Amino acid sequence: MDTYLGIMSGTSMDAIDVVAACFDNKLQIISKYSHDIPPGVKQRLLAITPETSIHDISELDCIMGRLFADSANQLINTHDHESYPIKAIGCHGQTVYHNPYGANTNTIQIGDPNTIAANTGFPVVADFRRKDMALGGQGAPLVPAFHSFAFSCAEKNRVAVNIGGIANVSLLPAAGLIDKEEIKGYDTGPGNTLMDLWIKKNQGSEYDTNGNWAKGGKVIQELLNQMLDAPYFQLTPPKSTGKELFNIEWLEKYISGKQFSAEDIQATLNMLTATTIADCILRDMPECDELIACGGGAFNTHLIENIHALLPEIKVISSANLGITPELVEATAFAWLAKQRILGLSGNLPSVTGASGATVLGAVYI
Repeated sequence: MDTYLGIMSGTSMDAIDVVAACFDNKLQIISKYSHDIPPGVKQRLLAITPETSIHDISELDCIMGRLFADSANQLINTHDHESYPIKAIGCHGQTVYHNPYGANTNTIQIGDPNTIAANTGFPVVADFRRKDMALGGQGAPLVPAFHSFAFSCAEKNRVAVNIGGIANVSLLPAAGLIDKEEIKGYDTGPGNTLMDLWIKKNQGSEYDTNGNWAKGGKVIQELLNQMLDAPYFQLTPPKSTGKELFNIEWLEKYISGKQFSAEDIQATLNMLTATTIADCILRDMPECDELIACGGGAFNTHLIENIHALLPEIKVISSANLGITPELVEATAFAWLAKQRILGLSGNLPSVTGASGATVLGAVYI
């Protein structure tokens, strides 16, 4: 069966995830591999701002290209090529800037696909966002089309919520198909990013395991209300965002000069993510039967508890219940998008991104 590889690192930069998947009859995960991003590289990526030099960006483009290739090769070297011939590799790249607003919308993902193709020996599909943006779209989120393929159900209204650094929702009405306008999706706001930044600053940890630190604090309702009044949360879809907006400077605006405990701030950030996800579902799909949690945030048990408390009538399940473990959903999505590109099929949903039409996404590097 024709097989496609997907490579994803994501806003949280927890790791580089590689998946080999088939989509002939139904989704089948053949194999997977995960590789930590070296701390020094991760630190450089997190430090990127609009003032970062072209030299640094270009150098990191090469470094990430090699890391993506090395990660893919770890899987390729043990892959059953006879049973599952690899057709192409889909690589989203590491987003370092995304601005979908204004007259000159633009986005930058690094991780040179030429380097990946040269070092793996397989065609690489990359640069997925910019064709959608050229057609007036946000260029993100791109996973709702895949969510529809993987998670739609004839009998149930579902919402897939991907909680990475940024959280996004895909609203999947019963029997929804990817060419129907009923499917909506957008970035709800911060997923893990603010919680990760805050625990890193205060405890040196990369993330809040199971949300334990947040669970030990108390939600500061005044602070939560102020953050919920932020302009992004008032925007109507289509909309997308990133660390250009939700970063430590954004948080500091709300807590500077206040005598809040660090633990209570973490509890409030956890509730911010939960509330912004829940509010979107209650507004745009109140008839939802099931919420499918994926992304790294699906392992934050306190966050999932908060979401469930805000949506008591909705069953909350892990994407693992439907065949894909939460941390692999995005990598699998870009394997699927690579398949769409190779077969000349559209990969975006105009009802999600706001593009003027459906289109084939990505460029092929051989």
